This record gives sequence, structure tokens and C-alpha cells, in this order.
Amino acid sequence: MPKTGFTVLELLIVIGIAAIITSTVLGNYPEFSRRLAIEREAQLVALALREAEERAIRTKRTEAVSEPFNPPYGVHFDLGSGPTDPKRKQYILFADTDPGGNTGYYDVGEEIEIMTIGRSVRLKDLCADEKQPPLFTGDCDIDSLSITFRRPAPLIQVQGVKGGPVMDLGEPDFEIYVETEDMAHTQEIVVWTTGAISIEN
Repeated sequence: MPKTGFTVLELLIVIGIAAIITSTVLGNYPEFSRRLAIEREAQLVALALREAEERAIRTKRTEAVSEPFNPPYGVHFDLGSGPTDPKRKQYILFADTDPGGNTGYYDVGEEIEIMTIGRSVRLKDLCADEKQPPLFTGDCDIDSLSITFRRPAPLIQVQGVKGGPVMDLGEPDFEIYVETEDMAHTQEIVVWTTGAISIEN
């Protein structure tokens, strides 16, 4: 009657294959984790923009102390003074309630929630007019950007700073770029003044 079972050589081959598979999976885990983190943050930015839009079209008073019944709502992004500036690790959901401030642009005290960007991701660039044919001439000299939704029109207002005072940027599309801090991966959130929002690689 023949013996059944595995030889030592067969066991070593199986263990070797398992070790190769395990090392491949574990070796790719940090890369997978970074990709997952940046995709998650891009989704959260898009959700914050949708929340501002939803707040703007409903008739509910905000939690801010002195505000009109139905103020515009927006999301504010600020690149700060450089790649390591803490402002690149957050964006702000706000109610445009300050009549003495910049209409359509975030002023201190209008914040509803400060969203913290986590897991080694930060704001990279704020751009405008990258999606318009035929030239696709983007402008990435924007230092800060407030995207505001007003009721009842679905159109949005975009105010920003480009090395000077707050101004109406007046472009049809805006791009918010997030990147991993090792600069290996980037995601782009595109906002059209018609209200459309998309995420692109």
C-alpha cells in the first residue's frame, strides 16, 4: 500500500509560494493605503461641497448667532504660505452671514465646521478654467478660494485671492487638487459654476 502525504520538498515549495504572496501583498500595502487615503479625501471634499449646496437650498436657519434667515453657504480652501502650512490640511464649511465682510467669501466667524484633512494628504493647488476647450489654459495662481451656493439659483459664486484683494474669479470651472504628502498621488475635484462636481485622477 503506497504512503500518502507530502514530502519535505513539496512542503518547502508551498511555504515558499505562501511567503512570496505574503511579501507581495504586504509590500504593496503602503501604496494601497496612500491611494485609498487620497481617494477618500477627494470624496469628502466633494461631499462638503454638496452639503453647502444642500444647506443653501433648504429653508433652515443655521447655528451661527446673527445671520439672515437663509444665507448662502460655501466651502473655503486656503493654500497658506507654502506646502507645510497647516491651512493646507483643512477646509471650511461656512455660512456667508457677515454683511460687513466680503460677500461670497469666507470671513472669520462664519465657519460652521472646519474639516481636517487626514492621513498624509494635503491641498496641493487651486486652479481655474482648466476644462474649457479649445485652449484648456489653466490658472493655478489662486491662493484661496470660496465656493458659495446661493438660493434659489443653482449657480454658484466663486471668490478668491490671487496675490491681492478678494475678487470674483468669474471662470466657468474650478479645480481643487489634493495630493499625498510624498507627492506620489494626486486627485482633482472639479467644480463647475453650473453646480456640477466631479472627481478626476
